[in-house]
Amino acid sequence: MSVLETFVRIRRHRTRAVEFQRLAAGSPRSDVRDRYLAIARHYIALADAEVLSDKMRRKERLEELRREREQSAVARWKQTRVTTDHEAPQRLAEPLKFRVIQGAGKKKSSLLAASSRSLRLAAHLSN
Repeated sequence: MSVLETFVRIRRHRTRAVEFQRLAAGSPRSDVRDRYLAIARHYIALADAEVLSDKMRRKERLEELRREREQSAVARWKQTRVTTDHEAPQRLAEPLKFRVIQGAGKKKSSLLAASSRSLRLAAHLSN
């Protein structure tokens, strides 16, 4: 049964209860009034039972969805464990090492430019 059908049934039961309460209020005889009130209480009980039933169905459905979500998460976790266990372990990247290379017998300005070039070259070669 769909959610909409459930709510329509609940509304129908409550509407019928109100109708019988109005009939009871307009009835001059006490035995007829009591009968109408009993019928109204019956419809109210039916509406309340429908509400509780709907809540239980929603709670069960949410619990079912939660279990499915947990099972799929466990399955994904197991799948990743299987694939990573069979692969070769990854090497950690070594930190970048710099070597300072200085040229002999150059001027200071050209020495500075040459040292920056040699530092870049040394960094490139160490990778």
